[in-house]
Amino acid sequence: MIQFEINDGIKTINGKSLDLIIQTIDLSHLDLELFKKTFNKINSQQDLIEAMKSIKKDNTPTEILLYIKYLTSLSLADATEILHEII
Repeated sequence: MIQFEINDGIKTINGKSLDLIIQTIDLSHLDLELFKKTFNKINSQQDLIEAMKSIKKDNTPTEILLYIKYLTSLSLADATEILHEII
């Protein structure tokens, strides 16, 4: 479901680099530094789940869903499936 790759020193999640994600979505309602830190930290779907579990006390389920969706470029339905593993 989620593909993590590093090509020529550039990490991508589902084919998108951090810079591309930041340029193409509105992160004004999320913590940009947390977003960057999480992007750089995760290397598997399980890492993503653990990272989202660690922030769930300070974020609403909707915010966590947006982090998942934006980090992975998944559909809302697929991101919701991952959210159910977290909450």
